[in-house]
Amino acid sequence: MQLTATQDELAIGFPYKTFTELADQLSEPDITDALCGCVMDDLPGHLVEAFEEMNFDKSTDHFHGYYKGRALRLYLNQDDDGSVTEMTIYLPIKYDDKKTAERAKESARPLITGKGFARTRENWLDLGFKEEFDNGLEKVARDKKQFDNSIKKIF
Repeated sequence: MQLTATQDELAIGFPYKTFTELADQLSEPDITDALCGCVMDDLPGHLVEAFEEMNFDKSTDHFHGYYKGRALRLYLNQDDDGSVTEMTIYLPIKYDDKKTAERAKESARPLITGKGFARTRENWLDLGFKEEFDNGLEKVARDKKQFDNSIKKIF
């Protein structure tokens, strides 16, 4: 591999085989189908405001905030037409030790089969749930009461 740089640019050279392997890996669904299928700046302003009114802050690729004392991250997925059709709710739970987190994961799995995932990392249990919005969440967000009820029902 070779690196060269000027004040305004950086050029990287590496073997063609390495380039093609890298390109193939970048198109892998595990990488490209991340939780958030959208760019947060593309979201309609009224949808962002609806989450902010519920005390969620907008980050680069998700909203984050607290609901009933629990830290949550909300990832919004857009379809090909730009409509927000899915929301992934991500809930990290900290335990005293790894063994307790593993037991909690095994207890949670039967409850969330087909609805989400449960995984551990160190002494943390990460839970994720997907919620679908057939007509698009941005349409639901136009009616504050309907939006609040929809989101609270999920949580």
